[in-house]
Amino acid sequence: MSFYVRYLFFVYCALWLSITTTYAQSKVIPLSVKSADALQGFQKEGDSSYQKLIGNVQLEHQGTLMYCDSAIINLVLNDAEAFGDVLIVQPDGTTISSDYVKYAGDKKLAIFRSNVTLTDGKNSLWTDSLDYQTQAKIGTYTTGGTLQAEGTTLSSEKGQYLVKTKDAIFE
Repeated sequence: MSFYVRYLFFVYCALWLSITTTYAQSKVIPLSVKSADALQGFQKEGDSSYQKLIGNVQLEHQGTLMYCDSAIINLVLNDAEAFGDVLIVQPDGTTISSDYVKYAGDKKLAIFRSNVTLTDGKNSLWTDSLDYQTQAKIGTYTTGGTLQAEGTTLSSEKGQYLVKTKDAIFE
């Protein structure tokens, strides 16, 4: 009988551990508003809840800071659209600026448009359109880009820049 009780206890503990580990890995970390001059809440597109932030907006998501003139945040999808003087600063010091970004927090993707500049402290990339994987730190452009690295400047129509390794792939 005691073997059976120990066995059930072991199974219960293993099941509990796997459930809590799975929950911790899938836990959504929401975008947080650090500051804004004005805040408006509204609903559109069904039951999604949005916040419109105006003036001196500062957002944070998993250590990454976002600054802009105005933003609209989807509280259900954990997404944000930022407009005007957009600047994203990652914990490692990588910065990306543009006129507009669509930030998908759960997908760890930022889609930058218009006057995009990516700087990693050593190299700089300029383009008008950049899709940036925030966790993998890979920027992809398809509308022409210029990379300046260690005194060398290269331009290409399409390419990728890997921030972690400082490698570039040109097409």
